[in-house]
Amino acid sequence: MVTKRRTVVSDGLVSLTLGIILVIAIVAMLYPFVTVVAQAFSGTVANMRGEVRIVPRDFQVDTFVYVVGSSKYLRSLLISVVVTSVGTLIALTLTTLAAYPLSRRYFSARKGLTIAYVFTMLFHPGIVPMYLLMRGLGLLNSIWALIFPAALSVYNMLIVKSFFESTPVELEEAAKIDGASNMTVFSRIMLPLVVPTLATIGLFYAVGYWNNYINALFYITRSELEPLQIHLRNIIAEAQQPDQALEADLSRRHSIQGIRAATILASILPILVVYPYLQKYFVKGIQIGSVKG
Repeated sequence: MVTKRRTVVSDGLVSLTLGIILVIAIVAMLYPFVTVVAQAFSGTVANMRGEVRIVPRDFQVDTFVYVVGSSKYLRSLLISVVVTSVGTLIALTLTTLAAYPLSRRYFSARKGLTIAYVFTMLFHPGIVPMYLLMRGLGLLNSIWALIFPAALSVYNMLIVKSFFESTPVELEEAAKIDGASNMTVFSRIMLPLVVPTLATIGLFYAVGYWNNYINALFYITRSELEPLQIHLRNIIAEAQQPDQALEADLSRRHSIQGIRAATILASILPILVVYPYLQKYFVKGIQIGSVKG
């Protein structure tokens, strides 16, 4: 009886300790975001004096409207949405088409191809060769220059490959006995089994495309093709070094702290809107393979 009470007390202490740690972790993660929201909707004077913490001071929306209300923002947002959507679709297609044959033991070249893929993951060609390649292919100043360089992540492909390998071989054998071709087995049997995994990998791809800054900086020089991240960078650069024409308007009405916070919100809000719809697949994709049987 005493041992049982000690066990209950011990379990209670462990649960309490874990709860406290989780609360601290949640506060540590939410505090920066809440501070950014408060700065984005606080007045210029309060931001410049550093008086904003977690609650907006002198509430206003002018700074946020200044960041998202221009036609340039809407154009760059559309470009980022197109790049993210098309890029994620292409990346998932290439990832699954590469992962499935490499997961089949009867594919004789799978070891050599896997080594070749891993080699490209470990040894990147570098910035200059990639730029020369994009220029040689005629992809500079096009949205394809923002899509193709990130169209296949070897790491993500290896994850999908491992999930294909964990699927029962008997399913494929039974389908082939019934006369199904390899493509039929792949599209109608194997692919539906890894939908949660593909949703998780797709989220990784989408976030990568959405936050892609370097490729646009190197391969895009036309302002009408700038994605959202480059446009927001330009807004911050103009706010940090306003010229005489902008100084009387920009620096007086909008603080640099508020503009930075508003650009952060403008860049993450679209992902925050999409994420809840993919969360259930994300959780399933993480849990697959953790328990067998």
